[in-house]
Amino acid sequence: MKKFKAFRRKMICSVLAVLAAFSMAAPVGAADDIIDIFFETLKESFRTVENTSSVSSDKVFVGETVTIFGSVEGVDPDFCQYSFFVREDLFSTEKLQGYSSNRVCYWIPEESGEYEIIVKVRYGLSSYRKAIKVTVTREIFNDSIVSSSFIQIGDSVELLGKSHGGDGGTQYGFFYKESYSDKWEVLGNYGAADSIKWRPKELGTYDVCIKVKDKNDQIKKKYFTLTVAEINTKIPTEFTVTVKAPISSPYFWRCSFSDDGILSYSVKQKSTEIQQLKMYVLMEYKFRTVSAGKTSLRLVYNTYGGTEYALEYEITVDKTLNFKVDSSSGSYIEKDIPKPVQQKTSFALAVGKAGIGYRWKVDISGTGAVQLDICDTSGSEKDVYYFSALREGHSSIVLTCNSASEMSDKYKLVYNISSGQDTSVTVTDYDGYYIEDESLPQIYIVNED
Repeated sequence: MKKFKAFRRKMICSVLAVLAAFSMAAPVGAADDIIDIFFETLKESFRTVENTSSVSSDKVFVGETVTIFGSVEGVDPDFCQYSFFVREDLFSTEKLQGYSSNRVCYWIPEESGEYEIIVKVRYGLSSYRKAIKVTVTREIFNDSIVSSSFIQIGDSVELLGKSHGGDGGTQYGFFYKESYSDKWEVLGNYGAADSIKWRPKELGTYDVCIKVKDKNDQIKKKYFTLTVAEINTKIPTEFTVTVKAPISSPYFWRCSFSDDGILSYSVKQKSTEIQQLKMYVLMEYKFRTVSAGKTSLRLVYNTYGGTEYALEYEITVDKTLNFKVDSSSGSYIEKDIPKPVQQKTSFALAVGKAGIGYRWKVDISGTGAVQLDICDTSGSEKDVYYFSALREGHSSIVLTCNSASEMSDKYKLVYNISSGQDTSVTVTDYDGYYIEDESLPQIYIVNED
């Protein structure tokens, strides 16, 4: 190094001597220009230049745009040219942009891995290089679900881990806490198991968290709320019998039971109608189940003319307070006697065809507020499931599309339903994984009029 510096000093002195001699022989103006050019070039040779290029982020996901900024310190950046490369290994280098005055370049990685972004800045005859490491991973998405948001004490709930994306090595963790607490408890620590069943021991509201992690320790969390309530299997159901009477006669039919402890009732005027120039009033008798057992329900009406109409229904109520009409008989103003009508709200859900080798399966849990009526598979693209809300309460409907051998799930949908006292239907929440690029199916009320 010392020899090089001594050599350089000698060269500079020699050049200065030549310049001095040349300037004495050259015209005055030309000699000044030559000396100025020389010293400007000499100054540039001693200038310190640093490549300060950067990237928008050194950790990105596949498909995410990386912005590369070419920059330099020590010289005017407008007098520089910039080129950009990306290298995965010694044998795989891609040119993103050749030398130009453009200082910004964009790169969208298509595969995960460790990459080097190389930025070269050229100034005059010199080139300054900088390598920047960028880590590319696949984003992981948490599609986990919980089988119900409302259960009765003693029942269990299933936590189902599900994800897509990531870079492999997927593991799931299952956690819960009481809603008022800050302390999370472990149901299942990270592992390959993708489901767990949990039976809470106490009443209350719980926060549930399912975590998914890949081999790069990328973690995504998904939260749920679970209500654990008292056991209440005896929620009444209701049915109505609508009868008519001439408006000129007493409106009410007499109502009686063989066992007064099985059913209760209320009555109201529903409407009026004209039939064969006679006006009739329609009276709606609403019956509500009270306890399990059998009873004979009798409705009797006497006209002013002494004619008696009598209707009799044999009713069985089971231990969950569902009712069944075993038989009906009697005499009536019309040929056909009125039929008991279950108070309910019908709703439906249309799902895509399962496909060859797969099938849809329906599970309903909760307080028995909802039942499955029928499934219509006649459509070319959709299967339609029809349900009824029979009583007040909560239910969870789980539709699973799995293989015939039940070894794997293709799709899974969870709908948490709340039914009011009037059997009005509210979808409190819904979740699941379904046909790609299609939104989850929506429940709709069926108009039975």
